[in-house]
Amino acid sequence: MRALSARQAVTCEQATGPRCKCRCGGLLHGKGRAVDVTALPEEDAHHANPPKRRKTAAQRREELGQQVLPW
Repeated sequence: MRALSARQAVTCEQATGPRCKCRCGGLLHGKGRAVDVTALPEEDAHHANPPKRRKTAAQRREELGQQVLPW
């Protein structure tokens, strides 16, 4: 199944305009079932995984045990 961002899923769920072409095929377009699409079951077409947060350079250095410089 094609990846779907949380933003795309919420846009489809809350749409009022013409049907989109996301992985729901227009069946769930404008239904407004959930604002938090990460809480939907994984089998749902609008389920989206939470966004991954990238680590900062300081966090990566700490994991490696390197000194974090103040500048």
